[in-house]
Amino acid sequence: MSALDYWNQYALEHQKHYNYEMAKFIHDLATSLHTLNILEVGCSAGNDLMLFSEESSVSGIDISDVAIAKARENLPKFDF
Repeated sequence: MSALDYWNQYALEHQKHYNYEMAKFIHDLATSLHTLNILEVGCSAGNDLMLFSEESSVSGIDISDVAIAKARENLPKFDF
């Protein structure tokens, strides 16, 4: 299995990789710093961005087209 195949599969199985504590940490850190824009590099399916509200300006990038498609499906309010 190639590295890209591995990460594509990881994105498709994103729900079993969700870590609430990590998502909460990222959300709390961004909130405490009063950030206006959030960009996650290597966002996969967007798991770490799930706690941000629609009012937040959130973006994510990833090398995997499968991951980006899954992130757009999961979090259509954000820019991937």
